[in-house]
Amino acid sequence: MSTGCSIPAYLQLLTAMMYFATGSFQICMADCLGMSAASVCKIVRSISTILCTLARTYIKFPEPTDIPDLASNFFNIAGMPGCIGCIDGSYINIISPGGDHAELYRSRKGRFAINVMGICDYNLVFRNIICSWPGSVHDSRVFDNSRVCHLLEEGNYSGYLLGDSGYPCRKYLLTPLLSPTTEKERKYNIAHIKT
Repeated sequence: MSTGCSIPAYLQLLTAMMYFATGSFQICMADCLGMSAASVCKIVRSISTILCTLARTYIKFPEPTDIPDLASNFFNIAGMPGCIGCIDGSYINIISPGGDHAELYRSRKGRFAINVMGICDYNLVFRNIICSWPGSVHDSRVFDNSRVCHLLEEGNYSGYLLGDSGYPCRKYLLTPLLSPTTEKERKYNIAHIKT
């Protein structure tokens, strides 16, 4: 984890995590941490490279044989039978990439961003991450074009994902009911939210 500077590895990791979590400017981070902006830049680049290298080892969508255990643990949270993961999208703000296609990166919130989709298990462990779509792309399109969507459509997995109303409701992706009227529908929404 060395970046050629004398900053200890644990402090480099904490610096990068703080940068990722806050989205602050590197120069502001440098001032707060008593480092040079160049050091923060090198640290963020180094830690990012390491995390990308390790991602394929640690971020894996479960195998079909793992599904019963996942579903059982999800059921223990709020009684949702058959749930195998929770999905959501988030924007990661970026500087305008410029050029003819820059506006593709402008999100519905008006900022330049990348739309990142993640699927977590019952322990909040990421099981799938996609971070290659511009901010103007809707969450449902990111999912529709994902490997996980194709696996679920092909019937390779029993169970379903839970998502918010930004996704279409399908047999393998359940979303909250927008206007529940019966007690069963209200209980479903409560369990969906708790999970």
